[in-house]
Amino acid sequence: MNKSEYIYIDGSLTWSGLLTNDELGAYTERHKIELKVPELSRIDNLEAVYGDSGANGVVVGMNHGYPERAILKFSRQVIHEGGKVFYHWPKESAVEVIDNERVTSYYILIFVVAVHCRMVQLGVTRIAGKILRRLKILPPVGAPVQYTEEVAAPVNPVVIAAANASDDADSIFNNASPVPLAVSDIPTEKNRLPGCGVYLRLDFWAKISSGGSYGHTCYIAKELAATTERFTAFMANEYDLLDELGVHQVEVPYAPNYCGEEKDLVMATESYVKVLRPALAALRPAYIYERICLGNYTSAKLSLDLSIPYIVEYNGSEIAMKRSFDGNGYEYEDFYLKAEMAAFAQATAIVVVSDPVKEDLVGRGIDPAKILVNPNGADTDEYSPPTQEERKNIREKLGFTEEQTVIGFTGTFGGWHGVDALAEAIPRTVDANPDARYLLIGDGSYKHIVDEEVKKHGLWGKVVSVGSVPQREGARLLKACDIFLSPHNKHMVNSRFFGSPTKLFEYMAVGGGIVASDLEQIGECLTPALRNSDLTENDINAGDRRAILCEPGDVDQLVEATNFLVNNREVCMALGANARTAAIDKYSWRRNVERVWGSFCR
Repeated sequence: MNKSEYIYIDGSLTWSGLLTNDELGAYTERHKIELKVPELSRIDNLEAVYGDSGANGVVVGMNHGYPERAILKFSRQVIHEGGKVFYHWPKESAVEVIDNERVTSYYILIFVVAVHCRMVQLGVTRIAGKILRRLKILPPVGAPVQYTEEVAAPVNPVVIAAANASDDADSIFNNASPVPLAVSDIPTEKNRLPGCGVYLRLDFWAKISSGGSYGHTCYIAKELAATTERFTAFMANEYDLLDELGVHQVEVPYAPNYCGEEKDLVMATESYVKVLRPALAALRPAYIYERICLGNYTSAKLSLDLSIPYIVEYNGSEIAMKRSFDGNGYEYEDFYLKAEMAAFAQATAIVVVSDPVKEDLVGRGIDPAKILVNPNGADTDEYSPPTQEERKNIREKLGFTEEQTVIGFTGTFGGWHGVDALAEAIPRTVDANPDARYLLIGDGSYKHIVDEEVKKHGLWGKVVSVGSVPQREGARLLKACDIFLSPHNKHMVNSRFFGSPTKLFEYMAVGGGIVASDLEQIGECLTPALRNSDLTENDINAGDRRAILCEPGDVDQLVEATNFLVNNREVCMALGANARTAAIDKYSWRRNVERVWGSFCR
């Protein structure tokens, strides 16, 4: 054992390096020392880092004024195994020798601080102060205050990692070399693109089983696989629907344990590159198609290093979404923006869901020639009008009769889904139409707004809420509905509404009457349409129109349009049939992928 070698571990116990110092072995208490922190690397197994090193002990860099429980537990283990333990406060240039007695003292301190914090929350700070003074944690009342040197700011490895990742992303941006993808004709099931296609989605923090983005991923992968000789989807989380659709997938879990913190997003690319580089080097993909996620530039790096054509799917700014609906931003926003720019620069093509998203990218300096605006879609086989028998069976199990008019809403009940308008409209619609019923599919952070209105008006007998269900079950349940609502609103703090709601195209494919907000792409895809001003006319004919469009957030118009369709079944059915035709002709996932391939046939 080298008595001058120690393992230096940061305060989060996730980074370590080898420290050589001849002075530490002679220390017995707290000492001043200019200790140079070594270069740190990610820890896969904390116990093995020390146990297999043969070092004389460990030095723990402190992130706070006192150690956390995990540090104390680890310290006690090292001491038990005969190793030395030191705590290091870099800005104070101080180290403290730690033994079992000191570990116990720190445990008591943590307990007292926790009690004090809880008492402060409860408003009993005087009692907390008495306890702390009795334990001699605080000085007696009136005693002179002894000022000590400011507690050191911690050495934060995440900040270092973010800086390194930012430099790496900048390097990719500055040295980007998009790889051409040669497509002479649009690939089809009978004339597939040669080689292996790769789909990537690496948002390891989003374990979902249904919803718009879930369906988007699965059905896009299905259509890509149908037009490519061989195909593999590399996923951060396994998607059951991919298996059901016959798409080969490989789960690539995030190597460290995810703690629900931004540091994991900062460090994710390094983790994924190590795993995916050998896999892609072996496959030599004809292309990578990636649903890009926050802070990850894995595909951009591998595309550049391995000369692989790279198609980026960008569904809009998650940073703008967080600012709009959480009221604050991300800690590492600057890095996330650089990761996006690295991907955009290296991309052979960028697929975006709407014109506002394209305008945003062009404003950030991206060449408009490489951007394809490609609205979302629906699988028009999966989402289709029911047979009479199918409709009857689904309704019976939900408690609906054939005579009733069922109004459907599906979604994740998110910030811009118009949940507030939906909640206000439900009691008004049901009150005006005794045979009207509602079917709500999905769940989310704003679902309680609807639930509270339903409870307030005693409508549980007229509103069926099935919660979040698997994707295919959601498609099946939609077949119980006559009318569909899409009351989206504009709530974006610093951008236009840039969404392309998959529910809209699923509604169209099922063929029911639709009432929707005339908002950006929603209005464009449903035009030609009826407006509320048309509803006062006599003998209204649907013609080639696809829906009724209302002003976003206007509950009166939403209720009026819904009531009209409840009482005008023939117009409702005609609008639905027209919408179904438009979905098949323009807005299926098959058409979506055809447009992607067509963008390379120039």
